[in-house]
Amino acid sequence: MRLRIILLIVAIILGVVAVVAVVSYISSIRTSVEEEVEKVEVLVAAQNIPKETPVETIIAADAVTTKAIPRKYLADG
Repeated sequence: MRLRIILLIVAIILGVVAVVAVVSYISSIRTSVEEEVEKVEVLVAAQNIPKETPVETIIAADAVTTKAIPRKYLADG
């Protein structure tokens, strides 16, 4: 009975160590991938903008903001 308890405790400890190792590995890969991606600043709507709203009104109302996106998602033109 005592051997089973010891084996169970060892198994739980090894499981926790494995989970921590996997989370750490995935986090480091995600960070390295995010650093490699070239990002560009684009203008995006910060709120709903009705049709035919003059540009001056949009700018005065702070209806747009900038956001960094990967260059590969940037539309041509």
